[in-house]
Amino acid sequence: MRYILCTVFLVSSYQTFACQLRTKGETRHVFPATLSVPRDLPVGGVIYDTQGWVGTGEAYVNCGGLFQHYMGTGFTSTTKVPGMSGVYTTSLDGIGIKVAWANSLKDLPSSPNAAEIMQYPRNRRAIGVNHYTPAQRWWIQLIKTKPSPESGVLTAAPARIYYDNELTNELIFTPSMVVVNARSCRLGGDGGVGNINVKLDPAPIRDFTGVGSTSTPKAFRIPLNCDPEVRVSYTISGLYEGEGAVLKNTQGAGMARGIGVQLLKAYGDDGAVVLGRKTAFGNTGAVGGSMPIPLVARYYQIEPEVTPGEINILGYLTLYYE
Repeated sequence: MRYILCTVFLVSSYQTFACQLRTKGETRHVFPATLSVPRDLPVGGVIYDTQGWVGTGEAYVNCGGLFQHYMGTGFTSTTKVPGMSGVYTTSLDGIGIKVAWANSLKDLPSSPNAAEIMQYPRNRRAIGVNHYTPAQRWWIQLIKTKPSPESGVLTAAPARIYYDNELTNELIFTPSMVVVNARSCRLGGDGGVGNINVKLDPAPIRDFTGVGSTSTPKAFRIPLNCDPEVRVSYTISGLYEGEGAVLKNTQGAGMARGIGVQLLKAYGDDGAVVLGRKTAFGNTGAVGGSMPIPLVARYYQIEPEVTPGEINILGYLTLYYE
């Protein structure tokens, strides 16, 4: 008996089951030629920030068929900076990069940390059968990773989004010649002064009639010489009384009791300087130069009874540059 044997080979293309790209998103980012780094910016501080999402449009990819699909997000190849979450190296020593990606145009996060932070190796996760429209939106920050960042040609590894093997979204950093410029102010002008001594005139006991009484105000200035385009803030701290408005006197033989010194701003709202709190002062403008902080010091009664004697108070000034 004769038989006819029929063998049917079912051949299916991989493309039938893999994700298929219709539209790709691509952004090429150029860093500014000058990066201003405040001298007091700590390691881990932000040198540069896009201050929002960059990029336009969205990609389109269709993931059909019967097989499991996967999504991959992250940098192509780079090195993580030890001890810094989400920060990776760039071509410049002392400058790291942090990149966030928002995969939807709806309800974009208000900060990069609320979105997906790019990492290496890439994050790979399973996704369902569907069509996807991943947004082309990126938030970029440069981070100070060493005390003295170097200048030179700045670039970083691209960030890429994959649906299976389809490259749907890409962020490319165009190599840029960057000069790191540390801007700040110098206390006391060009000569540099580490201490500021303010001598108040003697005040008679009769001036102090109760807690909150004041006497003998004296205007003085904190002399600053600043680089251009620096936003200056300061904090004055020390031993203080109450809600942080009065510096307390040193205790000991011959020292006055019940009296402190209050500092007032001689600019803006003319209010009291809140001790231990960062206080905004102003911007140095396009030229920079001399920018003294005008203040007023006065005696302030902090206890019901006052004992005459000397007043010797030590305060600490911290300057901030942004």
